[in-house]
This record gives sequence, structure tokens and C-alpha cells, in this order.
Amino acid sequence: MPQSFLPYGIIIATCASIIASQALISGSFTLISEAMRLNLWPKIKINYPSIMRGQIFVPSTNFILFAGTILVTLIFRESANMEAAYGLAITLTMLMTTLLFTAYLRLKRVNSFWTILYLVIFLTIELSFLIANLVKFFHGGYVTLFIAGLIMFIMFVWFFGRKIRNRFVDFERLKDYLPLINELSHDTTVPKFATHLVYLTSANNAMQIESKVIYSILQQRPKRADIYWFVHVDVLESPHTMEYSIKFLHDKNIVRVDFRLGFKVEQKINYYFRKVIEEMIQSGEIDVYSRYESLNKNKVIGDFRFVVIEKMISYENKLVFMDKFIMYFFDYLKILSTSEKKSFGLDSSNVLLEKFPILIKGSNVKLKRVPSSNFDYSNIIDTDN
Repeated sequence: MPQSFLPYGIIIATCASIIASQALISGSFTLISEAMRLNLWPKIKINYPSIMRGQIFVPSTNFILFAGTILVTLIFRESANMEAAYGLAITLTMLMTTLLFTAYLRLKRVNSFWTILYLVIFLTIELSFLIANLVKFFHGGYVTLFIAGLIMFIMFVWFFGRKIRNRFVDFERLKDYLPLINELSHDTTVPKFATHLVYLTSANNAMQIESKVIYSILQQRPKRADIYWFVHVDVLESPHTMEYSIKFLHDKNIVRVDFRLGFKVEQKINYYFRKVIEEMIQSGEIDVYSRYESLNKNKVIGDFRFVVIEKMISYENKLVFMDKFIMYFFDYLKILSTSEKKSFGLDSSNVLLEKFPILIKGSNVKLKRVPSSNFDYSNIIDTDN
């Protein structure tokens, strides 16, 4: 570039960088958002600055792009050193676009002749580019493959980790347990856990409930409450919808609340739930006051406890090596992702976090019982245990 044209060249290059960066940022946000909807990415916070669902801001992704930009700048130093990484990235992008578009043509049942012709022509060109660019791998191309491989690894672990975990999560017929839960509610021999006990449920059908919820109420530690609440949240395509419905499942001590919230509405379930309670009190639908005599006569509203149940793989499971490998990293990704307690806006002061063991495949162990008089203690190494 001539020295006299250098200032103009810098301005043009700066404008091009701004345009390219905006494309990268918006593209990254969209890809992460869609990956979350397809259960290919851990749940993270998404902000919606406008009423358009496609206009989003992902704080964590924005920070990763910021850190990645600095890291790449420190690694390559000069733009000339980035040619290998950039060239390989463009070639791989073109190749993946061709394969995806071919899959789309097959999905739309386009004539096989035109689909194959398109694939042969573009693959010939792009594979030639790829072979030519492979020599650049050791000159910076490895950075492209490392970043792509890391993203693909996270998606792989999250997708198959969820499949392993959800494969053995069952739903129960709530109708079969309503009488038992009602009896527990009136069983004074069991210490009262809370006046109002609230569970979040993913069951779309009001007469179904996760087995983990039944396990929590009846088995892990019997939880007696005056009123049991099952809360379900649906996220809609509209931006500002805020609706709810109520269904009494057994008299007025087992209640289901369904929230229908727009994608732009922040899920402050704790706050919304209390607003629902206030409206129910005003309409006289339910008595939510404390059942303790001294508090009830003074019209004091009973305490509320939310229970969030986290599924975990039981230690009794015997998984194959690949499943163990996936679940090992899946547990770490869960730590980095947004917790249910935080994503639903629940106050930490009244939330109980429980672990629900998932038994996938137990060991077939056969223990032989012998009379205690015949038991040989001579081979015991550590008598303290």
C-alpha cells in the first residue's frame, strides 16, 4: 500500500474489522442460543434487549470472545501470521456448509441427480482447498482445529451426558400417589417439614410427575406439609406473555400451577408464585395461613419451602468406559452452567437442594450368608473396620 494512502487504508481496514466483528458476535450469540434449544450446550443466561427473540445478548459468550481475541492477538502478534489459521477456518466452513446444504436437499426430497451433481462439484473444489491448506496446520492452523475441537467436545459431552442421565428418569401417574400424599399431610406422627412445600416439575401433563419428586416426598425423608404445590413453566415464542393457570389435584391441599411466560420475561418464579398466592387469598380459593394455632388466629401466612432436585448417577452403577468418560466431564459442565435455583429466581434462604440417585445398571453381586458360628475371623486384616 502506498505510504500516501496508508491513513485511508487504516480507516477502511478498521471499518472492515468492525463489520466482521459484529457478524462474529451476532453469529456466536445465535449459534449458542440455538444449541441450548437443541440441548447441545449447557444452560447459560441470555438477555433480550428488544421484543425480537432473535436479538439477544449472551454475557458469558461475549466475555469468551473478548478473552479469545486477546489470546489470539498474543499468539500471532501480526495479522500475517494468522493467514494459516484463517484460511483453514474458511475452508472448513465452506466444506461444512456444503454438507449441511446437501442434507437439507435430501430432507426436501430434491431430485437425487441434482443433489449428487451439486455435492460432487462443490466437494471437488472445497476438498482441493482443504488439501492445499492442510500444509498450514503447523503454521497456525492448529489453533482453528483446537477451538473447533473444544466446542465440539463440549457439545458432544452435554448432548450424550443428558441422554445417559435422562434415559432412566421416569414419570409416574400422580393419581396413584395423591391419596398417599394426602395421608402424609395429615399424619401428625411425622414432623412437619413446611406449611407449603413447592416442587418444580417438567411434566407437561398435570396428572404426571417425575419419580424423583415422589422419591423426595415419600422416601428420601418423608416431608409432611399442609399444602403441596407442583409448579410448571412453559416458555412461549411471544415476548411478553405472563399467564398462569391453577388446578386442584386433591381437595385443596395438592395444587398445580402452570406458568406461561414469554421468552423475554425473566423467570422470577419465587416472586410470581407469591403474586399467585395473593390473588388466591383475595378470591378466597385457598387457605394459605399457617396451621399453627398461635399463628393461624393472627392470620400469619405459612412458610414456603422450594425443593430443587438434582439428578445424579448412583455409585452403584456400572457404566462402560465411554459413558464414564462422558459423565465425568458432564458433571463439570453442570457446575459451570446456570443452576435451576438461579435460573428460576429462587431465594436461597428457602430452597432445599436434593440429590436424586439414578440407577442405570447395577452390579449382579451374590452374597452368601453363613451362620455366625462358622464365620472365620482369622483372615480379617483391620479389626477396627
